[in-house]
This record gives sequence, C-alpha cells and structure tokens, in this order.
Amino acid sequence: MAQIETQVFSSFRILSESFPYPFRILSFLMAGNATIATLQRQIQNERRRTGFAWAKYYSSLNEEHTEAISQHRRLVETITEEAVPTHIKTILTEMSDELKRKWSCPICLDFIPEGGLEITSCGHFYCRPCVTALKDNAHAGADVQCAVCRRKIK
Repeated sequence: MAQIETQVFSSFRILSESFPYPFRILSFLMAGNATIATLQRQIQNERRRTGFAWAKYYSSLNEEHTEAISQHRRLVETITEEAVPTHIKTILTEMSDELKRKWSCPICLDFIPEGGLEITSCGHFYCRPCVTALKDNAHAGADVQCAVCRRKIK
C-alpha cells in the first residue's frame, strides 16, 4: 500500500510539472488506478510538508533575528561603557587646575570654576551644577544623556 502511494505521489509530482492546470491532473489521475481518497491523502501530505517547510523557514529567520538583537545589545553595552577611564579624568582635572585653564560649560556657557570641572564618560566637560541638574531633571528610570553627544552618562 505504501509503495502504491509513493508511486502515485511521484506520478502526481511528475504530472503537476507536466500539466499546468490542476483539473487536467485530476482527470488524468482519475482515469488511472488512483482513488479520490489517495489523492486527498497526497494533497494533505503535501500541505503538511509545505507547512513544515514554512515553519522551519520562519524558525531560522527567528534565530537570525535573535542573534542580531543579541549582537546589537553587546555592541551597545560596549559603546555605553565608560569611554574615558576614571584615572584619566582625574589627571585632566588636575592638569586643568594647575594650568589655570578655563573651560566653558556647554550648558550654561559660563567658565567652569577651579575644582568644579566634571568630565562625563564620553569626555565632555561640564560644570558640577549643570551635571547635577542634568541628573536631577532626568525622568524616573530614564538614562541621563550627555547634552553634547546624547550618549548615556553615569
């Protein structure tokens, strides 16, 4: 029985490639030994195979999408880590104080007083009151962003 179904199925496949119209295939198969029940089973099997193929395709797309998301998250974590190490911030602050260098704050546009220099993780200079105001004015649960480059600051 299984061998007959296999032969019918292979014949059905060959005929479907040869005849462009389904009713011609059906009439041709009906003229032979194929029964309607056999044809219905073959159609159901083909639908299952097609459905399985689509499920497998979408599953692989989902895996690719999940991998792309995780790769994106790793890159974002790398970017948002502290770009300027703490010891370099300390050295820059000390050099600024020793050289009497006057930095202007990009928010309030005033000169930053001695000892009031804040350097963000992205390397931008602010006065301490403006950084405090940035952090205080951030919405609950929202990340504090640099006013110059919009990177997340800590």
